[in-house]
Amino acid sequence: MIKNVLFAIKLGCLFGGIFVAEGACEDRSPLLFISFGESNSGGYAENMDATLVELQPRMELQFWNVRTTLFEPLEVGVNNNLDHFRLEPKTHGWELGLANQVEAGKFGLRPIYFVQTGQGGSVVSQWSVDGLYWPKFLDRTRKAREAIKPDPDIVVWVTLGINDAIAGTPPKYYESAMIEILQRLQSELPRATICIAKLPPLNENYNEYSRRVDSISQQLENVTAVEVNGLDMRDDNHWSYEGMKALSTRMIEATIANNQKDTR
Repeated sequence: MIKNVLFAIKLGCLFGGIFVAEGACEDRSPLLFISFGESNSGGYAENMDATLVELQPRMELQFWNVRTTLFEPLEVGVNNNLDHFRLEPKTHGWELGLANQVEAGKFGLRPIYFVQTGQGGSVVSQWSVDGLYWPKFLDRTRKAREAIKPDPDIVVWVTLGINDAIAGTPPKYYESAMIEILQRLQSELPRATICIAKLPPLNENYNEYSRRVDSISQQLENVTAVEVNGLDMRDDNHWSYEGMKALSTRMIEATIANNQKDTR
């Protein structure tokens, strides 16, 4: 509880003064963001739509290169979306919008880190303990955490469910499987804040999975469902450059709201 309160104070001050505490804005403790899930966790937003400044190396966001196994300045088109099934570095996701927010001073003096762990086309059943993707998640996040000193506060941004809706995964099974996956995440990353993006409001089938995301967030502590209505789409299932940047902002807002909730 104490750590959650301190984390909320840190985020509040650095996200626009929601909380006020002496010395909070001088906080220099590290904050690690982890993206998890399907293709939107890596992002299908086209790099060609980004500005030249956004495509330059971004010192403000230290990004885990899964090939060198080192943190490097984010360089969209070079070190993002590596070993991410069905994606290439020619597209991007939350990392670009997050880097913009860091550059704008949203996080004050805190060092910000980012690790991609998602895999395109994945469904909940592929994230089982003995599946291909979970061991990769553990390998990346454990190595990344070891590289950050002192131990970072952790935020996990999740998008997982679109491919289940397409594949016909029964919504009841999807919900129970997601709860098990998220509980595993919480066991591996104690006290982490978890935010889950809902599905695009394409049809009633997708809306049912979004209702399941709401239900999941109500059952688990430190888990928040994030609305995606009104965001620009590249196609039926993927957010565009503008949509992904806007979603990054919503995920940050959800992170703040989650930590406010923990202090009540």
